[in-house]
Amino acid sequence: MEYLLNLINSDFEDWRKQNPTTSYFEFPFKVSKIGSNNPMFDFVKLDDCSKQVISRFKADYIYENCLSWAKEFDTNFYKKIKDKKDFCVKLFDIDRNNNNPRKDIAKWSMVSSLYSYMFDGVDSLKLEDYDFDSKFNKEDIIAVLNSYKKVYDKKDDKQTWFEKIKALCPELGFCDNMKEYKKNPEDYKGNVADVSGIIRVAITTRRNSPDLYEIMNLLGDKEVKNRINRAIDLLK
Repeated sequence: MEYLLNLINSDFEDWRKQNPTTSYFEFPFKVSKIGSNNPMFDFVKLDDCSKQVISRFKADYIYENCLSWAKEFDTNFYKKIKDKKDFCVKLFDIDRNNNNPRKDIAKWSMVSSLYSYMFDGVDSLKLEDYDFDSKFNKEDIIAVLNSYKKVYDKKDDKQTWFEKIKALCPELGFCDNMKEYKKNPEDYKGNVADVSGIIRVAITTRRNSPDLYEIMNLLGDKEVKNRINRAIDLLK
């Protein structure tokens, strides 16, 4: 509906940006503003519009819709989530309740692949499943993960958690200060964001995921350590 409104009244998109949480029923639609040219139906634009809309949904509403869709179209995924409502709601709630909510879901069929790392075990993973940045060699990645294992504590708040990652940087040859790194990048193997990125890939297999701290809290201490150890074993 929102995409169709955008097609027939070109100022709908600007209105939506100014009124991100308002129902489209409030849009001052005008028949006089319907263009005479045939609009092009853009599926990429449709997906983008859908992501915007779904980003405003509550996490429990997303879960109920995913469950209903999966029951009919993806029985394997349905089995994985049908008894995990609390877990799924917490997952979908990450990066959602802020001024710039995460926009990654365009349709329910995407959820199983987008968040597969949260439901599938790691024992069957191969090294090629991990999207580690190719600019880091295996030795550097293993060193980061081994160092992080020593300081990881599930009881840490987010600030303490990140400060520990920063503290690891100097001994590993990474820069803990982004401004300093930008001045002299050649003096370091990488920066604190790279160290965080290596940890993220070890936990999720991906470079892009919702907030890593929240993901780790949701997975739990035992699973986080298991995933880090699995990545190290595969890298050796």
